[in-house]
Amino acid sequence: MSNIFILSGPAAVGKTTVSKLVMEKFPDLQKTMTFTTRPQRGSGNEDKIMNYISQPEFEKKIKDNDFIEWAFVHGNYYGTDKKHLESTLKKGNIIMNIDVQGGLQMKKLYLQEPEPSSKVKHKNTNKSRRPETILIFIKPESFTQLKNRLIKRQKPLPEIPQSRNQKLPEIPQSRKNKDLQTRLKNTKKELKLGKKYDYKIKNREGKINQTVNQIAQIINKHLSID
Repeated sequence: MSNIFILSGPAAVGKTTVSKLVMEKFPDLQKTMTFTTRPQRGSGNEDKIMNYISQPEFEKKIKDNDFIEWAFVHGNYYGTDKKHLESTLKKGNIIMNIDVQGGLQMKKLYLQEPEPSSKVKHKNTNKSRRPETILIFIKPESFTQLKNRLIKRQKPLPEIPQSRNQKLPEIPQSRKNKDLQTRLKNTKKELKLGKKYDYKIKNREGKINQTVNQIAQIINKHLSID
């Protein structure tokens, strides 16, 4: 039986960096395929297979039941491709870096008992065992630390094209402040939901290797059970 290791945490907690380092320790862990409506952030190596699509395209995929889980986070849609995940599970264990909503959806999905295809009782139920879903929540050292990280991550607003004689308008700070407040509000919700996870790991400032090693111990524990 394959395992699905799910890493989640609030924005700026460092989960993508942690996920990549964990994958270096466990190169046999399979990636999942994600579709999103957010803009692409450069061409760096991702910890998942990314597909960038429009909102109408994403909403069509929801109607077509193409996602095993999906969520609307910080103004963008994110969803994990169902067919890709199911085919990848046949190859081995999977690691997923998804938001808390998606993680809890996955746990609920794989906790459900398979429905019998007929009224005949099956004596051997081991053949229908589902993958085990292990939820690992990465939390910040403190809320203040996370807030400071979010402030540092804020990008300057794009300049408005202007003629030579036109005065440069002041860039409104209100837009950036609103985005920050939305993310902080979402962070509080995510920290609360994270308490439902199987494991909670604190990512301390400057000690990311310690975080990775703790997660590696959890993964090894579940791999040894199999």
